[in-house]
Amino acid sequence: MADVARPIIGADFLHYFGLLIDVKNHRLIDPSDQKLMQTISVDDVSSPTLVVSHTHKWTKLLHSFPGVTRESPVPTRFKHDVVHELRTTGPPLFARPRRLPPERSQVARREFDYMLSKGICRPSSSTWASPLLLVTKKDGACRPCGDYRRLNAVTRADRYPLPHLHDFTAHLAGRTLFTKLDLVKAYHQVPIAKHDIPKTAVTTPFGLFEFPVMCFGLRNAAQTFQRVINEMLRGLDYAFAYIDDVLIASRDEPEHEQQVRAVLKRLQDFGMSINPAKCVFAVTSLTFLGHVINKDGCQPNPDRIDVIHRWPLPATKKGLQRFLGSINFYRRFIPNAAQMQTTLYDLIAQVKKKDGPLQWNNSTRTAFDTCRTALAASANLAHPRPNAELRLSTDASSTSIGAVIEQKNGTDWQPLGFFSRKLTDAETRYSTYDRELLAAYSSTRYFIHLIEGRLTTLLTDHKPLIFMFTHKNEKYVDRQVRQISFLSQYINTVEHIQGTDNVVPDALSRLETAALQNGPPDPAQWSKAQADDPELQRILANPDKCALQLQARDTPYGPIYADFSTGTTRTYVPAAYRRTVFDALHGLAHGGQKATSRLINARYCWPDINRQVSRWVKCCLQCQRTKTGKHTVSPIVPFSTVERRFGHIHIDLVGPLPPSNGNRYLLTCIDRYTRWPEAYPLENMSAHAVAVTLVNQWFSRFGLPDMVTTDQGRQFESDLFRTLSETFGIQHVRTSPYHPQSNGMVERLHRTLKDALTTQESTHWSTRLPLVLLALRSTVKSDIGLAPAELVYGTTLRLPGELFHPAPPTPRPPELIATLRDAMARLRPTPGTNHNSRRSIFMPKDLSNASHAFLRIDAVKPPLQPRYEGPHAVLERREKLFKLQCDNRQVWVSVDRLKPAFVLHENPSLINHSYAASTISKKRVRFLLPGGE
Repeated sequence: MADVARPIIGADFLHYFGLLIDVKNHRLIDPSDQKLMQTISVDDVSSPTLVVSHTHKWTKLLHSFPGVTRESPVPTRFKHDVVHELRTTGPPLFARPRRLPPERSQVARREFDYMLSKGICRPSSSTWASPLLLVTKKDGACRPCGDYRRLNAVTRADRYPLPHLHDFTAHLAGRTLFTKLDLVKAYHQVPIAKHDIPKTAVTTPFGLFEFPVMCFGLRNAAQTFQRVINEMLRGLDYAFAYIDDVLIASRDEPEHEQQVRAVLKRLQDFGMSINPAKCVFAVTSLTFLGHVINKDGCQPNPDRIDVIHRWPLPATKKGLQRFLGSINFYRRFIPNAAQMQTTLYDLIAQVKKKDGPLQWNNSTRTAFDTCRTALAASANLAHPRPNAELRLSTDASSTSIGAVIEQKNGTDWQPLGFFSRKLTDAETRYSTYDRELLAAYSSTRYFIHLIEGRLTTLLTDHKPLIFMFTHKNEKYVDRQVRQISFLSQYINTVEHIQGTDNVVPDALSRLETAALQNGPPDPAQWSKAQADDPELQRILANPDKCALQLQARDTPYGPIYADFSTGTTRTYVPAAYRRTVFDALHGLAHGGQKATSRLINARYCWPDINRQVSRWVKCCLQCQRTKTGKHTVSPIVPFSTVERRFGHIHIDLVGPLPPSNGNRYLLTCIDRYTRWPEAYPLENMSAHAVAVTLVNQWFSRFGLPDMVTTDQGRQFESDLFRTLSETFGIQHVRTSPYHPQSNGMVERLHRTLKDALTTQESTHWSTRLPLVLLALRSTVKSDIGLAPAELVYGTTLRLPGELFHPAPPTPRPPELIATLRDAMARLRPTPGTNHNSRRSIFMPKDLSNASHAFLRIDAVKPPLQPRYEGPHAVLERREKLFKLQCDNRQVWVSVDRLKPAFVLHENPSLINHSYAASTISKKRVRFLLPGGE
């Protein structure tokens, strides 16, 4: 038995018992009776032994500094004056000890016994108490820490800066030998201020312990240790320290030995110790801070690349964010990072909840696979040379910007870093000149730590940009002046480069570049697939039962069968590659069923090719989103008959209009019974202005309606309008989005009202509005045979130009009132007029039973955008409305905006399953072709 931190079975033990080592199977064998004595799996080895082979020179050099290789991380006497202070606010905080399972309790006891023996901790009687937290390390061992989250919340922040992770390459140009030093339990080599030691107390099931040395988990611990290491290495410019990792780079071996000796002496003078097992001495290439560095440059760590390459497909938003965070740690090595990640960031934006499920499709899966493999082809970035000439190449597209900074080494240009980012919505509307200027400005800010104080040339493929320093400021807007002024401080010259030569930045900025289709397999794979295809074997066994005339062509990779019945060579496609062939040819132009069948039939063949190709074309989602054979047009369903005057009104907003007396909008109202129109000028279209005008003008004159019909404008969907409707007992009816026919009576009023105001030939439309409304109220409606004024007042209104008054009523006043009442009682409501009597009705036959539907985009859209979006799951059906699951919300839409979705059941990942999994039957999810296919 030996009191060592790591168990080792030595040669004397094996010799005494006569045991053999089976290294491959990780076991010991007793050859005397061939009986297995002990089996050790890799997972059971919690603390593997690490052996570092040093040359005699470096071993001897370590022996000359015994203080830096001591066994205990806590020195007997601290030789530096830095202490870690916990400046807290408020009273002491405490917590109850957390219960531990038996095996973890034993590990915790063993670790605390070790720390007590080394002076890392001691028993405590503090009024502070933080719970114990066991953190699993990479080698499987546990590290006891305090859960100091509550303590950290009341601890004041220390703003001492940590070095930037990428700055370790700043002084590596020309260096050929590298050494990495790792400090053993670095935090334990810094003491805690005496008056703050009680605050570090950790409560456990077996006692309360406090730490006189700095421990893991404390706020500002990294800043305190960085302060120590910076003070220790002050003046040694060849040594770079990031917390407890120290890198030493030299030009040759004598210089390297001198520099390593100087660093070890500083460590010994400051009482610091290193872990020789994790140190690397005098090598030409090593791994430091996740990067592999050598004399030529640095690259990502291959081990991390392998982990990212094997990353499984994330199921939640948080999982995808964690994956993108791992990728972006090496973003400066990836020339087209923005291009590859755009689709994934759009997928994240669709999910509101942090742990919400992701809806993957072909494009997002392809983007994920591309990001996983991107680091394998990452560029090797050179070490910056202090006096080298720099050039910054930039480019911008309509969606993003990109840049690459390079340094000149002889006649070659070496890349130092890549930059790319997506443009915001506002930036995409910039002119070409402004986008190119933004690319130069943003990339200069990003690489300012390399450019500042250096001769730098800006390369751009936008020629007008080369004159930005010579044009007068009067020609620029304020934003351009600020950006050009910033560039003038760091850019010496601006040169033009042809767009065909500006390859790297142009690739970084082209986020809209279409992805290439995967090509067909090589001949060897094709021949093997034909040999394994059972359908081909049946055709060859019974050639008379098939119209294809198949013959084998011998190739170096094996026989490949083709058909020659049409006079041309048509390769037989095995079942495994038929969809690949279809996607490659149909994806070129997304032709129709006949065009695609002819395109494929001329080059390939397989049984029942026409029916299968027609089915795939019918189910192509890109074609269904983009192409329109005939829009859905449903029959018009009239409103229910109104029972009283001013019982059902339609309201809407018009504007913005040219300013007139401070007004730019109109609130329009029309009564469905009498057709009485009203239009109220408004300064703004806020919900408050609409509600106040409606109450003060309409409700006060005509009473409260039973029903109000509006569109889904934000004014009518506000909490204020909802409260107004509930308070007055009004039923609020909303139209479906982008379907103004549901509010047709007020929409038709808008057309007449705008035409009348336009004919006035005056910008002061608000002064002309009352007389226009007078005319509209006095105009006889053809569908009811009366003017709205007659239905409201029982008589016509006198208009300008009338010379004679109507004859006075013959009955006496009491009889007149009785006559008016009798006449008004005999009035009956008239349904609204259908102005499109020749409406052509078209309802797709599959829409009534389709499980999914495409939704037409009626909003203003840029060119070359699909006409439909989806497919979306159908949740509920009504005569004129369908309820759809659109992303994370449910919406009612008019059937006139829908068409059925045809989706292959082999590719269900393309569909929005957010609701289908819980509502639609399994049969409907599996067979997604409407009509029973």
